[in-house]
Amino acid sequence: HPAPRDSEAAPEGFGFLFPEALDEYFREFDDRLIERIQWRTDGGVYLFSWLFTALTSIEASLPFPMILFALGYDVAGSSITMIIFMLTILSQLPKRFLWRTRPWVNGRAKKVRTDSTSSFPSRGVICGIVFPISAMYAIEQETGNKFSPLLFTVVAIISVICTSFARVNVGAHYPSDTIFGILLGAVVQAVGFWSLGVWDRLGSPSHPKSMYATDPGGFIIVGAIWSRLPLGRLIVSAVVSFAVTIITMRSFWLKCNYVYGLLLSSFTFRVVFLSASAFRAGTSLAPVPTQGLLVHLWASFWGLLLLGYGMLTRGKKGKWRIVNYLLLYSSSLSVMLWFRLN
Repeated sequence: HPAPRDSEAAPEGFGFLFPEALDEYFREFDDRLIERIQWRTDGGVYLFSWLFTALTSIEASLPFPMILFALGYDVAGSSITMIIFMLTILSQLPKRFLWRTRPWVNGRAKKVRTDSTSSFPSRGVICGIVFPISAMYAIEQETGNKFSPLLFTVVAIISVICTSFARVNVGAHYPSDTIFGILLGAVVQAVGFWSLGVWDRLGSPSHPKSMYATDPGGFIIVGAIWSRLPLGRLIVSAVVSFAVTIITMRSFWLKCNYVYGLLLSSFTFRVVFLSASAFRAGTSLAPVPTQGLLVHLWASFWGLLLLGYGMLTRGKKGKWRIVNYLLLYSSSLSVMLWFRLN
């Protein structure tokens, strides 16, 4: 039986409890759907729920900017980096300041997963919207082939339905959490597309004529790294990335040490090595031809390896969070450079 509402209190660091009136308004709707969706929580149903929970976790997106840049998909990498960055910020805002107890904690659902953070809103559903739409958009950018608006819509709807079912089935969310997740997911996607204009405002739109040096003599290559490396730009970008992470880590999101370790390195890579038109020196890495399957697998291996390290060490506290950030940031940046220079 759930504890009386007035016995609840938001944990330290959370500003507000989920409004009681809103909780009561959705109670009958939530409880009925939870009972029906949790009719089975084992076997194939559990595997299905586990799969979609994994595919729509924020962590699932983190290696992709690094992998895309390593393989030379620079236009797609630019878009995915910016959209995921917006996703990490906007999806964390309500989870950071508004507390809603998980349904399995207060006895309103079976305990299948033991997520103990705030349930509101469902970030999995937000990702269920943002991931497929952003992926299809990135494919359009790289191939020039356009998908129909109907296909975008159908893929997003299927993803949202599957993810919503999965998150309720494992007892991690109320159905009303998924509704708010859909609404916030639409907002995140819209802001993500809007944010792509940041590259334009920085003076380096995501276009080959803007990203790459116009003169081959401006390409950063193995034999001319130090003479063409924009060292000042690299130092400034690294310092800003570190400052953003430290500020965020202390007051906004504890696990941003590995989230931003993987993500902000891609920002640095784009600003420093693929923004020739934005700076007087006009140097950049060279574009690369489409790589083979083995190179794709090798780049994916490095992305998954660094993500695995970040997730395995995310429980570290104190100075180790900073150490982990620095390791992931420098390692992922080095991997991108190693692939492109070779």
